[in-house]
Amino acid sequence: TDVLTQPILAELLLQERKTRDSKLGKEFLVEFQDPQGHVLNTGFFSIADALEAILGQQGSSLTLATSQEVKAALNTLFQQPQGVFFQSQLSQHAQLEEGVWESPAFYFFAVADNEKLGGGVFRRTIGGDAVMLEKERFNRSLQATLQGQNYRLLGIGIDLNLQAEEQGYSLPILARIAGVILLMSVLGGFILRSWKAGVLVLIGLGSLFLWIRGFPFVTGGIVRPSLTTEVLLPLAFMGLAMDFVVHIGRGYRKEQQSGHVGGKAFTLALRVLAPALFLATATDAIAFAANTVSPVEAVIAFGIVGTFAAIASFLLMGIAVPLLLIMIEEDAPKAKEGAHDAAGLFLGVTRFIVNHRVLMSILLIAISVGAALSAVRVERGLDVTDFFSEDSPLVESLNVRDYHFGDRRGEETILLIEGDLLNPQVAAALAQT
Repeated sequence: TDVLTQPILAELLLQERKTRDSKLGKEFLVEFQDPQGHVLNTGFFSIADALEAILGQQGSSLTLATSQEVKAALNTLFQQPQGVFFQSQLSQHAQLEEGVWESPAFYFFAVADNEKLGGGVFRRTIGGDAVMLEKERFNRSLQATLQGQNYRLLGIGIDLNLQAEEQGYSLPILARIAGVILLMSVLGGFILRSWKAGVLVLIGLGSLFLWIRGFPFVTGGIVRPSLTTEVLLPLAFMGLAMDFVVHIGRGYRKEQQSGHVGGKAFTLALRVLAPALFLATATDAIAFAANTVSPVEAVIAFGIVGTFAAIASFLLMGIAVPLLLIMIEEDAPKAKEGAHDAAGLFLGVTRFIVNHRVLMSILLIAISVGAALSAVRVERGLDVTDFFSEDSPLVESLNVRDYHFGDRRGEETILLIEGDLLNPQVAAALAQT
């Protein structure tokens, strides 16, 4: 309910000093200066630092002061010119009651040496390079060293890429991916009426996943690996890959039933189906390749990897898997009497739809109307919190920021002023602006 208390502020000050004296602090933290160029401290200058300075002038300190003395020092701080700066760091739920300030939270920021951390621009985008990842690891280390017992310290959006990697390759996610591949393999084996086909589909889908995921590493740095290229695209193309193997496999089975065997059956099936499947592959590849005209690096990577994935799906699941099936099957499989054929099931569903055209039309119209009503209510925007688990530290930190500072801070703007700042006319122009 109130972090502006002696125990919390005294411990924060202690953790700041420990951080400055640590190997991490001595190597990376730089001097914090006010707008007039006066050095205030190293790395950070929080409300705790400001109160320590005021209490020091009174011959006291945060460690020795009572709660009443700390509250009195707060009033003194907020009445000084720099008090506006620190008062803006309080939660929007802070309040002044009977001359005493209380706030459930406040924020401060750290200043580090960018060049020592690898240089460049720190962009909060998924798909960061090694330098960005190193900066995020530094952020986590800084957060850990500043953490205390009397308070909880949260870094705000400090490790976007690290959390994306951890969530993208966490055990639950990998288990779901494995479950999807296994389910599709069982379905493939059922449709092609062969457990051997199911095993080959499993191997093929696993290989496709690895091909697509590993493709960015052979582009010579043109495509940077990201959660999209390593997880989302491989999963998305499994559906297309299943189309290939099912169509070619079913055509192969029909040719077997017509008396053809082995390579002859496969050649005849491919001759009939190849134009349509090749056209599907080409149109998908062209559609993804069209994304490369975008100036956005992530969209370009999406287009390049998507183009490769479309071609790889056809080669692996449309050609390689059926050929392997031919090699391991010595004779054409014979359907058991009374065996349930997948084609018969699909044919039955189709006949039901045709025989109940009016009912199905009404049902489709109702679904479409409901979908249209839902579509107009979709929010037109993308929130980073939608892409991460609700209980992740990243989402929690952003929610905490919005709760305590969202209505007060608004959008941040950085202005670049170019000119001779020693020229009185420039100073006057700035003041007028």
